[in-house]
Amino acid sequence: MNTKELFQALEFAHYAERFRDKVFVIAFPKDIPFQALLLDIKVLVGYHIKVVLVVPDPEFKLEEIIATSNKRGTRLQLSLVTDALYHPDGGEPGIDLDRIGRVLAGGKSQVIAYHTDTPVPGPVEVTYSLAAEVALRLKAHKLFLIGRAAAELEG
Repeated sequence: MNTKELFQALEFAHYAERFRDKVFVIAFPKDIPFQALLLDIKVLVGYHIKVVLVVPDPEFKLEEIIATSNKRGTRLQLSLVTDALYHPDGGEPGIDLDRIGRVLAGGKSQVIAYHTDTPVPGPVEVTYSLAAEVALRLKAHKLFLIGRAAAELEG
């Protein structure tokens, strides 16, 4: 192991210890393949970081992907949120915080998948809006918005 690799390993170990037992909410928009980051998620969970993923599931394929991944040791729990995502009267999405807490306490990661036919007005992608709501309600330590649209929000 060279000096750079050692420094990176020490930095990661420090990061992992700093965020041990904290909740991270990660939002994947539809153009990011969910499977691409499963190993990274598994590593975070291995360091006792509680992970909640928010992803679109327009074709209802996540159940199969998660089942396959769980056979390989990922430990994901799927919840589906439908058109209860947004309410015109300003209500909250139908997310069961107690259930999510039990899933995270059991050492699993929660995947909140949504499918909606209701167009949502506004410049922010639905995935990011839902993830922000989940992060606020869970009092998450970090919210990660993955993808090009997230970079545009920052710019």
